[in-house]
Amino acid sequence: MFVFIVPLRSAQSTNSWHRIQKLCELTLSSICNQTSSNFKVLVVCHEVPQLNFTHPAIEFVISNFPAPNIPSGTDSSFTTDVYDVDKNKKIFLGISSSEKYNPSHFMVVDADDWVSKHIVQFVENNKDANGWYVDRGYDYRVDIDRITVRDNLHLRCGSTQILKYSLFCSSSLSNDISLDKIDINFWNHKEMHLRFHSEDKPIDALPFAGVVYVTNSGANLYWDEKLFLKSFKGNKNRWKYLFVMYFGKLKKIFFSKKLSAKLKDEFGLSNYSIREFLKVEK
Repeated sequence: MFVFIVPLRSAQSTNSWHRIQKLCELTLSSICNQTSSNFKVLVVCHEVPQLNFTHPAIEFVISNFPAPNIPSGTDSSFTTDVYDVDKNKKIFLGISSSEKYNPSHFMVVDADDWVSKHIVQFVENNKDANGWYVDRGYDYRVDIDRITVRDNLHLRCGSTQILKYSLFCSSSLSNDISLDKIDINFWNHKEMHLRFHSEDKPIDALPFAGVVYVTNSGANLYWDEKLFLKSFKGNKNRWKYLFVMYFGKLKKIFFSKKLSAKLKDEFGLSNYSIREFLKVEK
């Protein structure tokens, strides 16, 4: 059995709950497109989202700890750390809830990203492996409807770790850990493969592009153009960052491509017109 763990933000922590529910629906459609049926999907949430997609493999795990609130506009000390801790607690709860299925491996998937339909079958064919990290994948910008191949995806995207369940349970990550001890450092996707390598439990790069990292959807905490602009307001180097950002956007428009029917099939999105479904304004 393979388990996907999907940590979902709470309605009280965002002004974009409608958008987050729609993004989650696309993620679940993508996950449940697997060529093998030997999997479960645990959506860890504070409230069950309203979706038009159902699948017998999906289970909702309700969080039993307080959700973070939307920050006050006058709270200058606020950081995104509270969201990261909330996400990490949901990941921990999902891993704990997975035990009843006796999984061989598990994968954490952010509630807006997409995964290849070949993930579960590949893992079943390689059950003895410690796991994989997704080095090569795709970057899809919702606002311009363009997709790009990206290397080192694990350094940017949280949906890039596939781990053997018993390996995780015997690692330093699970030593003397409980929900109240979970902090921002619990699930660091950028350094996960290095951590297991240091414990003599190396994980390999996935040998195919297994994940689409979805950005600029209107609900991202990171890698969102509007948040980027806001964060550099008043910065003396703002124009330098603006140039880099818009040059990168133009480069992506000219050197990227539209989401093809082939990719939509691989990532379980054939039944959706993404921009129409999300109603993204140009």
